[in-house]
Amino acid sequence: MINSLSLPGYQLVDSDEQNEDIHFRLEAPTPVACEGCGVQGEFVRFGKRDVPYRDLPIHGKRVTLWVVRRRYTCRAC
Repeated sequence: MINSLSLPGYQLVDSDEQNEDIHFRLEAPTPVACEGCGVQGEFVRFGKRDVPYRDLPIHGKRVTLWVVRRRYTCRAC
């Protein structure tokens, strides 16, 4: 199912289909370099959060993508 969502780099963790809703839980890809300074590999994880995104309906059901976004800080910044 993840290939039909066309989200390269994201990993499907879980899916749940209910009467009127479909929920997908996805894990976001790990960043390669810091967006601020461009240094690679100097990340420290400090938590995560689930971010909901609404997508187009599938078979008349509302679709929500729950993206697990890990939070990082850069040692070099």
